[in-house]
Amino acid sequence: MVGGVTGALIKVSATGQNVSIPNLSGVRIAEIPSVGSGTTVAQVDGLIIEDLAGVGASNDLMDLFVQTGGSANKGNIRLRGAGWNDGHLRLENDHLWLDKTNRVLRLKQATGPTTETDGAALMMAVGATAAVTARCGNVSMDPPNISSESTGTATVTVTGLAACDVCTCVPRMDFDDDLTPKGCFGTTDTLNLWLYSPHRSVPAAIDAAAQTVDYCCFRK
Repeated sequence: MVGGVTGALIKVSATGQNVSIPNLSGVRIAEIPSVGSGTTVAQVDGLIIEDLAGVGASNDLMDLFVQTGGSANKGNIRLRGAGWNDGHLRLENDHLWLDKTNRVLRLKQATGPTTETDGAALMMAVGATAAVTARCGNVSMDPPNISSESTGTATVTVTGLAACDVCTCVPRMDFDDDLTPKGCFGTTDTLNLWLYSPHRSVPAAIDAAAQTVDYCCFRK
């Protein structure tokens, strides 16, 4: 069995003493100079990795080792630009960049951005100090018996919800003509939907059947 095969191994070290080194790089791709008069270039790439064609039991285009001895400013993948016009992420034909004025991430589908605030902002908390996370899906909710002029709560397990989550819920069909959704909210691993039963001439409790409910819950 072969222990491993590497096409090229580049190793850099600094073993001298009392030397100041402004930048130590394992690999550096030099700036591409201007092309000559009359020359046209259709595509420029700093690095191309061709199709690995699924070879091997496991296959990664890039394998970055855990970076030890680091801090917040060490061991990161860094885009020095990251803005709409100075180098950002391109996901197929969609573009993801940092709106540096408002400190939010923005996404534009199919074509590239033409301004910093182009596309759609990904959800951020007020002040952009923390991202807002959303958990959405659909569940079957079965209300309890609800008496006339009373509010009942239908509950269902949704793992990951917490008491601070703000939710919106929309039943795909009415539970009953006489049951009105009042609101929904999260508690620990639970989605809760309030249903109100108004006054009726026949005040018997309503035992409505389960219905599918679409929900989205938000947390910042």
